[in-house]
Amino acid sequence: MCNANACLFSRQLAADGRSFASPAPTLLLDGPQMGEWTKHEGGDMKTIEQPEIVGPVENQYVLFYSGNDWATPNYGIGYAHCDSLSPVDLCADQSGPGVWFWNPDAVPAPPGSNAYAKGPGSLSAVEANCDGESLFAHHGWTNQTWPSPPGGYGSRATFLSGLSFNGSIPQAGDVPSINWVCN
Repeated sequence: MCNANACLFSRQLAADGRSFASPAPTLLLDGPQMGEWTKHEGGDMKTIEQPEIVGPVENQYVLFYSGNDWATPNYGIGYAHCDSLSPVDLCADQSGPGVWFWNPDAVPAPPGSNAYAKGPGSLSAVEANCDGESLFAHHGWTNQTWPSPPGGYGSRATFLSGLSFNGSIPQAGDVPSINWVCN
């Protein structure tokens, strides 16, 4: 069922939220589909984790996931398209050999901050306001230089980025105004 060391499964919960409604998990992503960017340096081990499904967007669900080694600047966020959340449908990875959201040199933090997010991961999407604009939170290393000083990688912090879609292709951008009080 899983042909590699990195696979992602889903299993529907029952109405009580404490048991499963389906007898077996559903394979959503299989390791051979995953791009080379999910491999740890110096080995064949791949990591995919922190799934988040958004949608439907243009009649597809968008499955975001983090990959590679979170303790390095190589960590990043990829995505896949899922035609449905059916137990028989495998999602199709869209990240290819690259990664959707990652920048080895630095992803600038919000204006007014001198921090940078290297190795971003763990996307969590939310609506930002009553106009339907969205954003996503993610974490990343705050070091402005890599590698960090001897003895550690520095610290990880939470960052915000805007989230929009061109068709079903996600786009990261500026953080929209946040207002959850709607009339």
